[in-house]
Amino acid sequence: MASHDPSSRCAPSAAETPLVLVVEDDPACALIVRRRLEMEGLRVIEAGDGRRGLELARRHCPDVVVTDWMMPGLDGPSLCEAIRRDDTLAGTYLIILSNRTERSERIEGLQRGADDYLGKEQNHDELAARVQAGLRIRNLQKELVRRARTDSLTGLLNVEALRSGLDGEIERARRFRHPLTVAMIDLDHFKDINDGAGHLAGDSALRHVARIIAECCRCQDLIGRVGGDEFAVVFLETPVEAAEIVMERILVRLRAEPVVFDGASYALGLSFGLAGLRPDTFESSEDLIRRADAGLYAMKAEHHARTD
Repeated sequence: MASHDPSSRCAPSAAETPLVLVVEDDPACALIVRRRLEMEGLRVIEAGDGRRGLELARRHCPDVVVTDWMMPGLDGPSLCEAIRRDDTLAGTYLIILSNRTERSERIEGLQRGADDYLGKEQNHDELAARVQAGLRIRNLQKELVRRARTDSLTGLLNVEALRSGLDGEIERARRFRHPLTVAMIDLDHFKDINDGAGHLAGDSALRHVARIIAECCRCQDLIGRVGGDEFAVVFLETPVEAAEIVMERILVRLRAEPVVFDGASYALGLSFGLAGLRPDTFESSEDLIRRADAGLYAMKAEHHARTD
């Protein structure tokens, strides 16, 4: 059973030092390139041929690949083509180094997937500058992807990213026979805050709830806002019983930590429903969400009945 100690929640940290993969069959040349890039404060890993380079790229997902053209087995342009075909390496910035400086060779390298092409006779300071330029482009791509996947108000996953992640995790859970549980969450009394204190107070409440949910879950769990005051959590490698404990912990935190806005305090509660992936079935993400929603509506009706 997976542990759900909230202290294990990963705190936001500075971005990792960018990683560069150098693919070069000449050890002396590889050493020079590595040392120059390390002077830039970059992490560098090496491969002595194209096939090993592709293996390391798939394993480590480098930000930039600097590859020689002429190598045994898999040459630089073929390595670029293989990386471009791999969706998990989308956005990797590719630089070819070569003694082949004819215009036709440069054009071929770029057409086969490289982002940049540099003659080996060029100063290594220029290579370092081009790698840094590639990293700037890479960082912009990462930010665009992050924004496309993120709910702008809470910083959690948006509904499209959550659904996509759930689809992949269902497939993985079936393959490795791991448990997986989906929680659908809806806030109680949220309309009172919106109607009584305005939408800015409502936005503050949603951010408050998002923070509590995130702090009670683990880094690997998928947490999203699916619309309005509704949230969802995909608990990975977690049976329903363990997920329920976490949800109760979230509820206790929410009751103990009211929303404070403009000097006023507002109490919030939540209703939730859980659905565990059934082994040896072909349930889709929609099926799981539908079952979790049914549990949510049942709890919501119970809460309303208590207050009537």
